[in-house]
Amino acid sequence: MNIRDYKSMVSSMGCLLCGADAELHHPRDGQGMSQRASDWCVIPLCPEHHRGPQGWHGDRTAFRLSKGMSTEMDMLAIVIRHTVSRMTGSHREDNGWLFVIGPANRGDQ
Repeated sequence: MNIRDYKSMVSSMGCLLCGADAELHHPRDGQGMSQRASDWCVIPLCPEHHRGPQGWHGDRTAFRLSKGMSTEMDMLAIVIRHTVSRMTGSHREDNGWLFVIGPANRGDQ
């Protein structure tokens, strides 16, 4: 898979907070000043949750109120689980939401 296909797949997830059409956020956690992460480490966020007043580049209120997505690494872990499950075929969709089926959340274990 090339980087263009990967970024398209991540963007197609929709915003992690609301499911709307997404643009890609490059995490800065663990990066030096004014550096951004690789294109392989991107997080899908809608414009409001990315650059809006309560978004990641705003006061981050939306993220403080969300469960399990208060840091860039939390969100990146969700993206990685999603993309790995997509590539291995271990996912299912229900009512428009993607549910990753893996060891951490399988009901049959």
